[in-house]
Amino acid sequence: MPVDFLARKAYYLDHLAPVWNAMPAEMRGTIYLTNESLDYAKRILIKPHITEYIEEQDCGHLPIVTAAYGDAVRATDYDPNRPVILFEHGIGLSFGKPVYCDGYGQRYKLAMFPVPNQHTLDKCMSELRSKPHPIIGVPKLDKWAGEFKQAHPMPAKPTIAIAFHHGDKNSRPGETGSAWEHYTDILPELAKRYNLILHAHPIMDFELLKFYNEKMAQVEFVSDFQAVMRQADIYINDCSSTLYEFCVTGKPVIILNAPWFDKKSNWGIRFWDYTDIGIQVDDPGTLIQAIDETIQNPESCQQARRRAVEELFPYLGTSADRAVSEIKSFLQTQTGQYKMKVTPTPNPNPPAIAKIDRKPARKSMARGLLYMCFGKKAMDELKRSIESLRSVGSDLPICVVGSNETIAGMNGSGPDVRLAIHWTGTDPYDASMIPNFQFRAGRIKPGLYDLSPFEETLYVDCDVEFKVDPEPGFGYLKNWDIAIAQERLAINELYNRPRAGWQHNVEERDATIKAFGGDGNFPFLNSGVIFFRKNKDVEDLFGLWSDEWKKWQMWDEQASLLRALNRSKVRLMTLSEYWNFPHDGESKTLILHQYGMGAARSDADE
Repeated sequence: MPVDFLARKAYYLDHLAPVWNAMPAEMRGTIYLTNESLDYAKRILIKPHITEYIEEQDCGHLPIVTAAYGDAVRATDYDPNRPVILFEHGIGLSFGKPVYCDGYGQRYKLAMFPVPNQHTLDKCMSELRSKPHPIIGVPKLDKWAGEFKQAHPMPAKPTIAIAFHHGDKNSRPGETGSAWEHYTDILPELAKRYNLILHAHPIMDFELLKFYNEKMAQVEFVSDFQAVMRQADIYINDCSSTLYEFCVTGKPVIILNAPWFDKKSNWGIRFWDYTDIGIQVDDPGTLIQAIDETIQNPESCQQARRRAVEELFPYLGTSADRAVSEIKSFLQTQTGQYKMKVTPTPNPNPPAIAKIDRKPARKSMARGLLYMCFGKKAMDELKRSIESLRSVGSDLPICVVGSNETIAGMNGSGPDVRLAIHWTGTDPYDASMIPNFQFRAGRIKPGLYDLSPFEETLYVDCDVEFKVDPEPGFGYLKNWDIAIAQERLAINELYNRPRAGWQHNVEERDATIKAFGGDGNFPFLNSGVIFFRKNKDVEDLFGLWSDEWKKWQMWDEQASLLRALNRSKVRLMTLSEYWNFPHDGESKTLILHQYGMGAARSDADE
């Protein structure tokens, strides 16, 4: 039986292409791609039967291989009865709980988990132990097996590559983030001294991208890590699988630490089991010395790098063949267990792109933007917000939850609003309340988890203005369940402005402070911008939010969210205030949200 593949991002193809190419022709089914991955696929795949993949469209019913959690969930949602195989697309970096790098999530729906090494296998959750986790190595590195065994003399003018992980100093735990903020001052000096090239994790932090564009514009940025492996003589990195992947070239590496990396932590590979592979740098002032020492003695730490390669990349050179063998063996054991809708074997001479008819939107899409919209004021703000989103280059699909009046004519209205959902719950307006405070967002927001059609959702209030593409924010959901921006005021500073009309929220504010303890000098979170993923803990959080809001049922729904977070098990990432910033004119602002002005909250009689 043929096997299909799915890769929405080009860099996932680096992991899948060697396996596809190693398969016998009769096993190769269809590869489903996006515009982003299509051109790359044509260059690196053997005789692909390619189908352009759009979110609403069919991705087949055959067994399917993916290299990303989001892709695996998509395939399972489309046909829950087909076996879905998920390759880990790294070396198994994980932090804290013994789970996969992107969490447990909906992995219980998947059928097979090929893993790169014993370390990753040891991190497998007990709940999934019954499912096969064959160790296969890392197929994308097979072609480098010969390089590792060759000598690599240091040239007179070596090329130095430096790259950073996604995240920043606010990531929690600190080791999950990036050290880039610790090294920004020294990077221009490196560019003067050496032949420097830049790289970064595909989910690059916006501020790092901004720094590269503004301060390092004269330095070449190389997005393809395979090209970095070929060009660079020394690779410098803080926390990424690429730090270890580069070791298969046989060339040296340097490790960057930051003050927020806890040296007492014990997460394994990078922290701190395999950190003898190169010089470790803690202070930016010593980085140049570390580079010069590495240039003078590139063979130092070679034995440690050899150990890391042997243990983290078993079957180097034959990983793809091993993956094919494991897939074939697994599927042979599944005969009769899945009632699959088998499609005909692809045409042996298919066109380059096989278009397929549009299907109705699936119940779940991977990633998108969610608004709630009630009343004309909110509709006007919504239109301006969507305009700002598109102006910064984002093509995120949009879903709007609202009243019949506000969503009339929106459903299926083109690329701007993918889905409009009629709110059938309690009317959010309470006409018994004072003017400007009649809208009760707490009747709506806790219900948005169930209504969101996305696996990963960015919820924003209608009156936000996007200053940058918000896509990097979804990167926080790799290691966290939910990400919310911190309010610049502490909770005890809220509702104190004379004659502002917020006195009705003071009692709830004071009760929240009492519940937390202390004097109220602790951060407050603003629910106008929330990234969240679909899983049991987040679902429970939204239920707790509803319970907490009903205790006071006031205009502000955020104190109840804070109390709900305090009761929940979610892994919360606190974003900087610039993700939800109230004052225009600040250059660091990512999302402008001049909240508290009632721009989108109408009264019942308006």
